[in-house]
Amino acid sequence: MVGLALVAFGTGVGVAQERPLRAGVLGSPSVGKPAPEVVLPYFQATGPGPVDQPFRLSAELGRVVVLVMGGGLDSVSRTEWRQVAERVGGLAGRSVVAVGVVRAPAEGVLGLAVGVGTEIKFLADPDGRVHRNWGLGRGPRSWAGFVVADDGRLLWAGRLELGTGLGWSDLEGAVGRGRTAAPPSR
Repeated sequence: MVGLALVAFGTGVGVAQERPLRAGVLGSPSVGKPAPEVVLPYFQATGPGPVDQPFRLSAELGRVVVLVMGGGLDSVSRTEWRQVAERVGGLAGRSVVAVGVVRAPAEGVLGLAVGVGTEIKFLADPDGRVHRNWGLGRGPRSWAGFVVADDGRLLWAGRLELGTGLGWSDLEGAVGRGRTAAPPSR
């Protein structure tokens, strides 16, 4: 559940000045509400995306976006990220964007998509800022999936398990429901 905290900052007793309200999001994003913005450098099998054009979730309006977030990059999680790439990348296409958000520096993320036979973008989130904005802790083996509808609303959020398959059918079902408007002309 997302709570919105509004805090007004005054200038002192007896002073009547208007100050803008500052808002902050507390907790994790809520299904049905606009998804938090994600702006990070991205990497595909062909290499890094343009430095001056990072991945922006808001730029993907008109397409369904599948985000999978997990831990960093050790020898075990590299294998797991490749499994994620195969599974989520298989959903990608003209109307679906597949994204893996990795808590690792860019140089570690660079080679993840190489040799994966599907279309996926890996985003480097070295300080974990995006993970925190989406309500995720630091657990190295915790995986979460999110489906953002083509209108920018968070449609589905849930825990994913690679070994048992927990959550994957729900994620795939949400992808099918993510189209809310006519396909954009591209």
